[in-house]
Amino acid sequence: MKPELVQSKTIYRGKVFDVRQDQVRLPNGKVMQLDIVEHPIAVVLVPVDALGNIWLIRQYRHSVGGEILELPAGVTEANEPVEDSARRELREEIGMQANVIRLIGEFFIAPGYTTGQASLQAPHRVEARARCP
Repeated sequence: MKPELVQSKTIYRGKVFDVRQDQVRLPNGKVMQLDIVEHPIAVVLVPVDALGNIWLIRQYRHSVGGEILELPAGVTEANEPVEDSARRELREEIGMQANVIRLIGEFFIAPGYTTGQASLQAPHRVEARARCP
């Protein structure tokens, strides 16, 4: 038997995500509150150039208190196909293009507290936009 949703209310609406509080009744009868971050689908890119190098970006992330190296990533815009989002993020994040983008897989980012899913994409033979057709 799965938990029963008793009540759900949005307590925060933000630019990138919303937060809702759910009251759920567990199979043992106990009611508990769960805080859930509602987040759009994200794309995470593993860009590989013609030499086999994987491109990372250095970005300041306030939540961790400094700069980190990370894979290029971003959220999909409303009604935007995931592959279009991947191509857009590739341009925006590292100024590159790829003729082929392959889906590696999809996963939930942190299913304990968020609805967020990520689509892991592999752009192959990335090159500077100026040299792409």
